[in-house]
Amino acid sequence: MNRTKLYSFITTWTSPLLFVLMVLQLLTGLGSIKGRQLALVTAGLFNPANAGKLHTVWLVLVTGLVIYVHGIAGIGLLIRRSKWINHKTVWEIVLMVLGLALLVQFLVLFLI
Repeated sequence: MNRTKLYSFITTWTSPLLFVLMVLQLLTGLGSIKGRQLALVTAGLFNPANAGKLHTVWLVLVTGLVIYVHGIAGIGLLIRRSKWINHKTVWEIVLMVLGLALLVQFLVLFLI
């Protein structure tokens, strides 16, 4: 599998996942404010306590990781498909190093 197909595969599969995660982020964020209405709409799945915990602890980590992977793959796809960019491999290496540094920074700031 060449890199263009890999980047396309990653962005294709992370897009719907990001949509679901963003809907959950919105629902759980509103659930911490409007808990009674959210419990009614979600048939009791979310109450204010577990909506707040899910919103501030778990969904942030998962959504952040998926956003980083989706963004890095999308920019990699842009680099591979651009005709005006010379030395595509060098730009991809720079992108991967920068992406890895940002991902480590996110994980350190989130987990510590």
